[in-house]
Amino acid sequence: MKKGPISHAKPISKDRVVFNIIAYVILGILAVCCLLPFLLVLSGSFSDQTSILTHGYQLIPETFSLDAYTTLFKIPGELLQAYAVTIFVTFTGTFLGLFLTSMAAYVLSSKSFRYRNQVSFFFYFTSIFGGGLVPWYIFNTKYLHFHNSIISLILPILVKSLYATLQAEHPEWNVQVFDAMNGAPATIQPYLANGMSIFSKSKNPERALMALDYLRNDEICHNLFCYGIEGVHWEAVGEHGLKSLPGSTNYSYDSNCNWGVRNDAFWRTIEGGIPNADELVSTWKETARSGRYLTFVFNDSEVKNEVAALSEIYNSDYKLLQLGFTDDPEADVAKLLTKMESAGVRKLQEEFHNQALSFLESHPVE
Repeated sequence: MKKGPISHAKPISKDRVVFNIIAYVILGILAVCCLLPFLLVLSGSFSDQTSILTHGYQLIPETFSLDAYTTLFKIPGELLQAYAVTIFVTFTGTFLGLFLTSMAAYVLSSKSFRYRNQVSFFFYFTSIFGGGLVPWYIFNTKYLHFHNSIISLILPILVKSLYATLQAEHPEWNVQVFDAMNGAPATIQPYLANGMSIFSKSKNPERALMALDYLRNDEICHNLFCYGIEGVHWEAVGEHGLKSLPGSTNYSYDSNCNWGVRNDAFWRTIEGGIPNADELVSTWKETARSGRYLTFVFNDSEVKNEVAALSEIYNSDYKLLQLGFTDDPEADVAKLLTKMESAGVRKLQEEFHNQALSFLESHPVE
């Protein structure tokens, strides 16, 4: 009678079973932890914006809403374009990056290449130590001249290294001032609108308030705080101007976040600074209006979708313009206005206008 194959597998010991159970449990917990952020993002997309602001992000939406997706599909062209760019950059960047990296690896793997170790060090060192986001931006825009081009998303990352020798002249800066108010009057804000405050648990709140008062209302303290030491960091030019001195490299003009104590009566503009800034400020002062709506609270229940869409535009397009990332301010502002029109800014303005009129009727000027 023919015998079947004999199994020589050793029985699993109890220790091995216990180890496997513990390993599976730990890996399972880690896998769930990795999955949670994605579930949180998915849940947030189905949550009402007010609920998120009130209670924060939750795994199970407290108030179910499709407002986020409604807003997205209001601009299908931009949504599809964004995905097209992402897919193109991913496939093209991966293919070209792998291609160039493989060629470099082939050369560096050859022991006959004389400078193999030196070149490898440059690749290795710069792939670990980088200058940061700001130098990276300056490198790509100032020297490689990548502006508003999809190549800026592909070429710099083909080989993860900043090893390059560039011989380029410094481009001249074209400083432009664009009045984003577009003729609209500025609003006079109260002193508290600058965000300055005294900690509620301060041991000496009265002394802290005195310090703020000195920095804002004493001209010597104000100038010292905002500009540095006169004669060392700056010197006066007329009544409302100043010139930076070589010593200002250690304390540059308007560099210490002094918005909380800035006093227009003492403020000085830097020589050779922003063109026609004084003219713009004078215009804003002449047309500024007092804040009659300080206690007005806008109810966005009827325009939640529009508010969400415009908030997205504000956090992307508007902030880039605000920071000066534009080569053509007028064209980019026109593009921004077109996007706002598509997002429903007119409906929002009408709702805001109606509520403001109702507020004024119920709060007459005495």
